[in-house]
Amino acid sequence: MVIRMKWIAFFLLFCTTVFSWDFQDKIVEGYVFEWDREEDFQEAAELFVDSFLFAYQDYTPQQLGVKDIEIFLSDVIADELSLKEEDPDAIHWLIAKQKGEVVGLLILELTKYPEVYGRQLAITPSHMRRGVGTEFVNILLENLPETSRLVAITRVVNQTSSHFIESLGFTRVDYMHEGYDLNKYVGFEYIP
Repeated sequence: MVIRMKWIAFFLLFCTTVFSWDFQDKIVEGYVFEWDREEDFQEAAELFVDSFLFAYQDYTPQQLGVKDIEIFLSDVIADELSLKEEDPDAIHWLIAKQKGEVVGLLILELTKYPEVYGRQLAITPSHMRRGVGTEFVNILLENLPETSRLVAITRVVNQTSSHFIESLGFTRVDYMHEGYDLNKYVGFEYIP
């Protein structure tokens, strides 16, 4: 799995893409937030797996509906890398770093803009409750001011994630991203 992720990240380093969005990086209280920095994708992918392993440490694979949690997470982030490669104008990675280390990742899908779908959000446990999640939302809205609605989903069993999303100003709604099971996931929206 790690070799596959490294190969995908390596391949992305050599892909050239043209973005129609004019995203602006930002520095906030010692954190650097950067858009679509391919050189950070591998470290961000590893952060994603590690942070979700931490978040899911109290859940069994059966509770999550997977056979192996680490393999599942590695496959999810590999799929995210593939989506970024396939449609670089629709999928964007906002990466938070502190002292050069990746500490947060927000993956956005803009295929239905001005509706924005938050595909993934991961923050390393040592940087949780430090405003990184709030700043992700602020930077997203600064860079996409025409956003009419920001939507996200999380697993029903992951109450920590649900509370975090609600703390960012989201409300529970009937929204469900295509292909997801309403019995396993809950939808959220944020109206700016």
